[in-house]
Amino acid sequence: MKVIIIEENGRIKSMSILQGLENIQEYIFEYDINKVKSSIQGLIEKLMSLFKEADKDEVKILNEVFSYMNIALANKDYLLLADLIEYELAPFIKNEKRG
Repeated sequence: MKVIIIEENGRIKSMSILQGLENIQEYIFEYDINKVKSSIQGLIEKLMSLFKEADKDEVKILNEVFSYMNIALANKDYLLLADLIEYELAPFIKNEKRG
């Protein structure tokens, strides 16, 4: 499944969800917070549409991860955000074979 990312300069990129997650982690470690925020927004919207017809357990897990990601962003804890992406969200996507 592909996700569309619109970059700050207006360029449009299409990539897999897992590649998008890896890019967000790179932006975190480069401390490019504007790219982190814009990329996360697009990715979350795509994931929500992919999982809107999923079973309740999948949706519950996804919402819980999103909640923790939101807390990390609010607290400007970008290392926690990177860890949530790597150890919670990416494995979930891989297990569901939607990435």
